[in-house]
Amino acid sequence: MPVSADRARGDAARRRLARHPPMFSAHAADSDVQWAGRRADPVRFAWAVILISFACFCLLAVLITAGSVFTYRNATVRGELLLQSTIGTVYLHNGGRTDAVAVTSPVSEINRGSRLVTQREATQGVLGLFRSRTTGGMLNSVQISSDTILDILKVERPLFPGNGADHLVDLVLTKGQIRVVTLMPEGQSIRMQVKTPHGSVQLHEGVFRLSVGNRQTEVVVINGDVAGHSRNGAAFRLGEGQRLNFEHNRISEPVPDIGSEILTDGRFEVPVDENWSRVVVASDIPPPTMERVQEDGRWVIRFHRAVGDNAHNQFELRQTVDRNVSLHESLYLRLTVRIDYQSLPGAGVLSSEFPVRVEIGYTDIYGQERAWGHGFYYREPIAGYWIENGEQIAQSTWFAYESPDLFNLLALNPPETITYVRIHASGHDYTSYIGDVSLTAQ
Repeated sequence: MPVSADRARGDAARRRLARHPPMFSAHAADSDVQWAGRRADPVRFAWAVILISFACFCLLAVLITAGSVFTYRNATVRGELLLQSTIGTVYLHNGGRTDAVAVTSPVSEINRGSRLVTQREATQGVLGLFRSRTTGGMLNSVQISSDTILDILKVERPLFPGNGADHLVDLVLTKGQIRVVTLMPEGQSIRMQVKTPHGSVQLHEGVFRLSVGNRQTEVVVINGDVAGHSRNGAAFRLGEGQRLNFEHNRISEPVPDIGSEILTDGRFEVPVDENWSRVVVASDIPPPTMERVQEDGRWVIRFHRAVGDNAHNQFELRQTVDRNVSLHESLYLRLTVRIDYQSLPGAGVLSSEFPVRVEIGYTDIYGQERAWGHGFYYREPIAGYWIENGEQIAQSTWFAYESPDLFNLLALNPPETITYVRIHASGHDYTSYIGDVSLTAQ
């Protein structure tokens, strides 16, 4: 009887085991088969590992290369800025702050979102953009007139200068007038956008003037070309020597802004002696030098002297004109100028020693020979000494000058014949540049 009972219990255990086999046994069997297969063909397994590793390497190489190329082409850093008041006071709301700071000395720490404000009284400021890696001066400038509000949204330069990408500038001109100089060295370019209440203007390289009134924006192209659109999306293009007005939903036809050019080779594109004569004043002292150089991507004249002897000297370029302008209605002088150094304050004690000055000789309608000129300097004059027909500009920054209508300015003795134009630098020691000289009659 006990034997039968033991047998019965064994049969029952075998039946339970058959119905519920242990799971680990199947997995163990599969694992044994897999490892057996790998042991049977280790070469195929090794190749699989190598191919997967190579594919991962290729993918990483492509991603790293693409990321590096994208960074090289598109990475930017904040561009250099330099704000200076040249006449009166410019007010800076740095980083969009509500409190304004009066700019009494050059300011370079200017944040994105800053606002520049000038009052109605005679005021002028210069915002320099992007420091030159060769000269240390500012490559471009935005000249701010009275009663103007200008916001700085973005000023960026390429992280890698050799990648050919544009320098980027985004500004908002709410009201007032600015004059923009965007002249870049060879191999570099700039793309500036100026938004106004009536639309947007895109500037590349050149010299431009933008004015914003209550109803419209005026664009004048002195040098270069622009594109833009009004707020309703209507597009326009404007070439050199043209101007137009645009409103929210209307764009005027481009019209000529620059009339008949009186000077020959005011851009100095050929050797100087072909169109200009030289006069040097330096009695028994080392004379100043004059040379035609390429500076920031264009031909300009450089006047230079660095002797330190406190002796008066002068270098003059003169062009004989003999052009009758009596039938014209307006007469304008335009030029760009930069002064890197001057040893004399202001224009000396007699307002006659400017680091650079332009003079126009003419015969008036009464037959009298007369002259009118305009000079430039950056150092404050000595207290008590006046400046006659001169203008203070920012040091080492290109400045675009446009005279008032000379027929109105000289209305008491209006010009009949322009006899000559002379460009001269004088003083003791100085380094100054002048280019794009234009005398136009309309």
